[in-house]
This record gives sequence, C-alpha cells and structure tokens, in this order.
Amino acid sequence: MTEENRIDRDPAGDPQAPEGGSADESVEEAVGQVRPSFAFGEEATLRYPEQVRAALDYARRNQYEYGPQLRDLELKWDVLSAEPMSNNIVRIRFEYSPVKSFRGDPGSEYMDIDAGGAVLARRQINAPKENKPVVLIGI
Repeated sequence: MTEENRIDRDPAGDPQAPEGGSADESVEEAVGQVRPSFAFGEEATLRYPEQVRAALDYARRNQYEYGPQLRDLELKWDVLSAEPMSNNIVRIRFEYSPVKSFRGDPGSEYMDIDAGGAVLARRQINAPKENKPVVLIGI
C-alpha cells in the first residue's frame, strides 16, 4: 500500500468519516441529499409544490374526464400523498368531490408529474359515490 492510499483510508484524517453514525448517513450528509420518501396531506403540498400545482391545474382544466355527471359541477380536490419515483417523477394522489350538497365517498385518482410540471399519466381509481337513502328508495 502506498503512502497516498494510507492517507485516503485513514478514518482519523477523513472529514467525511462517520462519528458514531452509520456509513449510509455519512454518505447522505456528504452528498447533501436525503432519501426522498412519501409525503402526506399538507406536507406533500409543501415538499412538491410545483408538481401538486400542476396536477390540480390539469384536473381543473380537464373535468370532462370525470364523466357527464361531474363535468359541469364545481369540484374540490384534497391532496392525499406525493410519492417520488425515478427520473424526478412524482405521483400525486388526491380525492375529489362536488362542493355543494354531496354526501358520500369522494372519488380518487393519481397523476404522475415530471420535474417540469408535465402530466405523464392520469388514472382514476374510483368515482365519487353519493349515499342514497335506502329506506326511501324501498318505499
């Protein structure tokens, strides 16, 4: 081993060597990055603001995809989560429902948004279902 290699491998002289922490933590700190993870609710909006804004704007502009019953209604959207994926793509999951006189389960969908705010994929998981009074229907 040469003198140069010994200096490179010496943990006492290495400013990036872990002090009581794991090797993974020191590598992340040295690079200055933290592993991306799921973000839920308000945290998702704060962590990925451009992607959330792009997904919600796209949903508002393209309400026709919800079908004829919801196309002309005023809808509200609630962000559920944001999941970072490969290639700087973020999957935004949200719920939507009519604003006025709606009682029931909201619909849900997700969109894959790239770093530039372009929508790569949109998938509706389920549509809103309004609770109907079973007793009145039976009578």
